[in-house]
Amino acid sequence: MRAFLPYSEAWLYDVVTAPVPYEPRVVAVTRENEEQFPFERLLLIPDEARRGSLAWFHGGLNRRFGRPASPANTWKRPLRRLPGTQALFHAHFGPVGYRVVDAGLAPAITSFYGYDASEQRTLARWGTAYRRLFRKGAAFVAEGPAMRERLIALGAPPSRTHVVPLIAHLSEDWEPASLADGEPPRVLMAGRLVEKKGFAEGIAAFAEARLACGDAQLLIMGSGPEEEQLRRVARSHGLRDEVEFVPPRPRERFRDFMRSCHVLLQPSRTASDGDAEGGAPTTLLEAQALGRVIVATDHADIPNVVDREAALLAPEGDADALADRLTKALTASSEWPSRGAAGRSFVEAHHSRSRVATLLGALYEQVAPSTID
Repeated sequence: MRAFLPYSEAWLYDVVTAPVPYEPRVVAVTRENEEQFPFERLLLIPDEARRGSLAWFHGGLNRRFGRPASPANTWKRPLRRLPGTQALFHAHFGPVGYRVVDAGLAPAITSFYGYDASEQRTLARWGTAYRRLFRKGAAFVAEGPAMRERLIALGAPPSRTHVVPLIAHLSEDWEPASLADGEPPRVLMAGRLVEKKGFAEGIAAFAEARLACGDAQLLIMGSGPEEEQLRRVARSHGLRDEVEFVPPRPRERFRDFMRSCHVLLQPSRTASDGDAEGGAPTTLLEAQALGRVIVATDHADIPNVVDREAALLAPEGDADALADRLTKALTASSEWPSRGAAGRSFVEAHHSRSRVATLLGALYEQVAPSTID
């Protein structure tokens, strides 16, 4: 992977540490948040796109005259010099997968997660490289069936394209949301502040729903290029003290925020540049694991990762329906316990650490059968 590990990709830590019958090692260009994601078997390699290098010159031509046959692989030499013997390689994100197969490393599995299979600029730049990746790669992984179909449409061979869901953090200290006397209901939106998260639509839906429930509060956790715009959207709806922006937090602190809220609002949508969720946001798994009610759109794989008793879904892009679902969630607190319990049961059945590790281990064995005793 490129970086190990930003808070926004905490779910990758679960993949790396899943109990599969292999000794995992991580290769990355940079290391982040080491105290939150400890890992001993980590090797940092240089990205050789330094100023004045062939890769740097190649990139300049790409920007000026359009994409070349394939982007320069600035990891090729460092990857070829990896010490030791590897049974297989699991690349995270499409461009990383290309770098691995272009370096001649095999067998290679590539997991796609969102922008790498949908954003127009990324597909324009990496389209030729992806064609080579799909020819040479041993397997390709999607979080859900909608994402799998997207990969196949890009050229991934159906027989080598698999669904392996992400892992939900199933701590024991969970309980459905409840509302104390005089307590205002709290809504959480969490994620990178980018267009595909649909937070502007979420703020509008919250403003509409608040007319029905009066004193609700909205917490927006995350950072990104749309923060100032979202603040303006909130003000345009007359929301000031009712909305609070909070920067990203480590996993446990994020879960504390989730526990303090009653409803998770996830109004994901396809962005104007084509960027879409890579299956579905992991916040939906976190919310169900903690017994929270979900209001979301039917974007991408969201319908496949939520229990229909736990979540109220609105058609993507339907602002009135989103406001209606949120209003229903906030004004029906008597339904929170049953919805929360349904969501918890769903992730226990489909997204537990042991189940996902079994699926992942079976894929590894299929790709490199000789490595299993």
